[in-house]
Amino acid sequence: MKVDKKKLREQIIVKSLKSRAAAPIKKINALKAVKNNDQNVVLMDNTKIVSQLVKEAETEMKEIIDPILGSVARIKELFKPFIDEGKKIIGESKDKSYKFMEQSRAKKVALLQKYSNGELSGASLMKQQGKLEVAAGASTIRKVWAATEVNAKLTPRQYLVPDETAIREALKAGKSVPGWKWEQVDNIAL
Repeated sequence: MKVDKKKLREQIIVKSLKSRAAAPIKKINALKAVKNNDQNVVLMDNTKIVSQLVKEAETEMKEIIDPILGSVARIKELFKPFIDEGKKIIGESKDKSYKFMEQSRAKKVALLQKYSNGELSGASLMKQQGKLEVAAGASTIRKVWAATEVNAKLTPRQYLVPDETAIREALKAGKSVPGWKWEQVDNIAL
């Protein structure tokens, strides 16, 4: 049985952090409500310990994740030009095919009009329609289900997720964002 040393190291780090945080968390949880200054000092001292352990955990996690994210970024950068070019070609091809299919439909309508006006026999109609069908055979249009926006204003709130980073940046820059304001709020410094 092969032991994954990296995974084992990560598990040891997390276990150590949890162990070191257990006592302060227990003291914090024991205080149902702060009733005096001594209790507040105990609360804040233990909260500070937990805060430092959380920062340590974030640093450890970052050291593990950053190389992975770097690899992901390099892989994306390597594949992106091919994927972008392929998507461009696919889009252009679909556009050309749609135009061709529309022209074929217009020709069919014109043939049916000629037939209904008596300018074309049934046999000629069938023959020419057959030629159009063979020509259009490589391109197929299929119906697929897709969510299409009809009126964005009617979208239920549960499907809307505000981009708080963009909102914060806009407000910082002095822009107005309806429903949001830039203000100072209390934040306990640890």
